[in-house]
Amino acid sequence: MNLVIVVFDIELHFRKELQITSGYRCPAHSVAVGSTATSQHTKGTAVDCYIPGVEYAFLHDFVLSRWPNSLGVGIYNSHVHIDSRQNPARWDSRT
Repeated sequence: MNLVIVVFDIELHFRKELQITSGYRCPAHSVAVGSTATSQHTKGTAVDCYIPGVEYAFLHDFVLSRWPNSLGVGIYNSHVHIDSRQNPARWDSRT
């Protein structure tokens, strides 16, 4: 799955622009922000994002329903993570 197409499809559905708070990260920065040196961000295949005026849970649930058998999708207190990894992954990191 192409991440750019996923982002575009989300924007079409909500009729709003997706705000990306984090995209590509070099391995050192990825580790510095609490992730790993091999995260999807270091491969350029992930975004942390939100849509103004849309609850994170609503965006998260839409992505899961639209792509139930693909993507990496995680929800956090401040954003939704979406990546185009080969095998689906799901997580909830809200506190």
